[in-house]
Amino acid sequence: MLESNSIDNEQQNCSTIRIPFDSGNSKKIERKERDSEHRADFALRSTRAQSNVFPLGNADCCRIDLHDGRKILFDYANTRNPDDENDRRCDLPAILTEDLESAGKSGFDVVAFTHLDDDHVGGAPDFFYLEHAEKYRVKGRPKIGELWVPAAALVEEGLEGDSRVIRSEARYRFKAKRGIRLFSRPDRLKEWMAQEKLNFDEHKHLITDAGQLVPGWAKNTDGVEFFVHSPFAERTDAGEVIDWNDCSLVMQAWFQIDGCEVRLVLSADATHDLWDAIIWITRFHKNDDRLGWDIFKLPHHCSYLSLSEEKGKNEK
Repeated sequence: MLESNSIDNEQQNCSTIRIPFDSGNSKKIERKERDSEHRADFALRSTRAQSNVFPLGNADCCRIDLHDGRKILFDYANTRNPDDENDRRCDLPAILTEDLESAGKSGFDVVAFTHLDDDHVGGAPDFFYLEHAEKYRVKGRPKIGELWVPAAALVEEGLEGDSRVIRSEARYRFKAKRGIRLFSRPDRLKEWMAQEKLNFDEHKHLITDAGQLVPGWAKNTDGVEFFVHSPFAERTDAGEVIDWNDCSLVMQAWFQIDGCEVRLVLSADATHDLWDAIIWITRFHKNDDRLGWDIFKLPHHCSYLSLSEEKGKNEK
């Protein structure tokens, strides 16, 4: 049985929470002072695999450390203001860089941007080594082995700032047919690819649809597999196709290490209506086990929109 651990992670603590994928043995929670700002590092130690979440305010970043040393990052948003001494959000670039250096790695095996809102990509062009333009090929920056993005990250227009830069990186890799995994209903991309004079058949191996496992990952050999919930499309009883391809990337990560299985749901900014659709279509295809979870990363920074349209009232 998986033991449930709860830690108070108030924003001002500027803490890193590591959740281990381990058997049901009791875990020791260690706390140590990090620096003169008295930031705390809470750690649940594990020699197998672990998921790390970071206190960033209304922003997201989750790092998965696998038992074999590979590292997967879901989203990156550096929200801390270094000029504000009262801003106790964590120094995300410093924490991630320190971790890579400790592991002897030059980058992440996978970086997934669940969508291109600023609270999921903010500061990424200043942190990562990007391939599409010389100005971002900065020596010493963390490299991205494979970039995971939803279809909207490739085809969306009107983007500005960091979102536009990440879109350019995704387009560059997709056109080069390397270092990218795109999540979409394949037909969703055909019109855009035709406009870009890209051969669909030569690129379709880079596209994974909802209801599928991400290629190259299997829990019995890699210790984890990823099932794609979103983006997707559904067909109503009247035959109408409802396209959810502009939605964020939602996955279930299923870990299997030393005979122990743990399921983690990475829910990005999924709203309540998207979750209704995900649950319906997953059960329709008899994939109920893909709705299971031991650890659930709450969507949209715990926004009320993940529960309903009604915000409710604050209790005094």
